[in-house]
Amino acid sequence: MSLETQIAALVAASNSLTAAVNGKIAQVDAKVVALEGAVPNTLKSLLSVAVYVDGQTGDDTNSGSSGSPLKTINAALKRGISGCSISIILKCGQEYRLSGNQYVTNQFITIRPWGNDTKPVISFETKEGGAVDVLSLMACSLRLNGVKLKHPYRDGITSAVTEPLTNGLILAHSSTVSLDYGEIGGSNVRAEIDMGADPKAVFVVADRSMSYLNINTTDITGSAGTVIKLRTNGMATLRVASVSKAAGIEFYPAATVKSNIDVITNS
Repeated sequence: MSLETQIAALVAASNSLTAAVNGKIAQVDAKVVALEGAVPNTLKSLLSVAVYVDGQTGDDTNSGSSGSPLKTINAALKRGISGCSISIILKCGQEYRLSGNQYVTNQFITIRPWGNDTKPVISFETKEGGAVDVLSLMACSLRLNGVKLKHPYRDGITSAVTEPLTNGLILAHSSTVSLDYGEIGGSNVRAEIDMGADPKAVFVVADRSMSYLNINTTDITGSAGTVIKLRTNGMATLRVASVSKAAGIEFYPAATVKSNIDVITNS
């Protein structure tokens, strides 16, 4: 084989190898582009979550879609990650018990109804001796839309109702809580805004700098004395809300309220 023939063969082999390499590079580039598109979509799905819950037919191992709902709020809360916006959608006409202390950080949480039956009810586990498990929020926004909060009675056990209260349902630190088109009902029910509070009431919003409670078109009933307490740095907005005459709103220094309802203070 002449030198010219060998050189021509080498050039052809080199060209073939170059084409093969370029083909592989193109395949890699295509995969990178696909991954670059998939990552934002994956992150988007993690940061915006909708979870359906049906306490009767659901299962906590399900996907959480409307066709494959979860069974408990506990499991639904675990589907969120820090920084996400999560909607927990409860099947109407059922009561959902939150058992075990739940701790959530840096999430935007909405709990709303699913269906046309009566409002879903959220209650909390009551232990022997009166201790109540709590939902603890840190740097969160919680919106309860069209649901009912129920004081945790079980087997004659109730949480303490004299101060200093030792139990609470929702304890929020540096968080905003909004109640829209809902109910807080039953005796021994309180909603409290308290700077630096421990779990002191059925409903507690606590913050060392600023606490905020928004109540919109919500019926508040009860017979536990003061239903809503606004303590230092506490703020509340009441819109189209009603507070029973048996209840009341109590003010502490530096607390403010904006409302279009009659405010009944305890003497």
